[in-house]
Amino acid sequence: MTSPQAKDFLEAFERVEAEISAVSEVAVVNLDVTSAVATALGALPDISRFRHELADLKDFDVARLDNMRDYGFALLHIQSSCRGAASPVSPLGALAEELLVIRAQLLADAAALGKRKVIDMARVEKYRSGLGFKNLAIDVTGLVQILRDNAEAIVGKTAVTPADLDHAAALAGRLIVDIGSKPQAAPVSALSRLRQQAFTLFTRAYGEVRRAVIYLRRREGDADTIAPSLWAGRGGRKRRELRFNAQTAAAEPSEPADQG
Repeated sequence: MTSPQAKDFLEAFERVEAEISAVSEVAVVNLDVTSAVATALGALPDISRFRHELADLKDFDVARLDNMRDYGFALLHIQSSCRGAASPVSPLGALAEELLVIRAQLLADAAALGKRKVIDMARVEKYRSGLGFKNLAIDVTGLVQILRDNAEAIVGKTAVTPADLDHAAALAGRLIVDIGSKPQAAPVSALSRLRQQAFTLFTRAYGEVRRAVIYLRRREGDADTIAPSLWAGRGGRKRRELRFNAQTAAAEPSEPADQG
């Protein structure tokens, strides 16, 4: 498995840092960041098949689609920085950062396999809890087990190897052992604000892309399969009219910004 590394996240952040810093009105971070990024980037190959048609939509800025990977990676970079700031001298920091990358990759691969009905998507959805070291370890362990249970079915359909799964499981086990009872402090305010800005940019951009896909595929009715909601299963207000308007998309999140 060729997983993105911390330097890839940092480089992505540097490319879109100006856009992140320019976000003035921020949204509440009301989703698990890693799961949201995994959902969006897992859908990116399917969405990109329609790039030319999307680019032809009068009010849609195709740069939102082209930059989606950078927006997601930048958000993960800031998320990792927040965790590091919470425990600056903790040996858990580097281990957790590596597992964050692994979880994002496993989630993306498992979600793609689930969408193609190669594995049970309901099982995958159980491992998106994300927040905290313990949940991170549990998520990775669960995703590893799902892929191991479906080893024969996924051969040739994913780049994840048995050795990758063994490595991920070993790291998750180490994290569980090392957690102990040390409390986790809150991130510093500046990083917390930057995280909100990056989250807002990422969710707004994905929201614009998703609404454009809904409009483009309104007759086929398959938009939820191509560009799934980041808020799927969370309830909230009913879907809007299938009408694309880039100005509205830029001003509002893609789904209800509930406080749950």
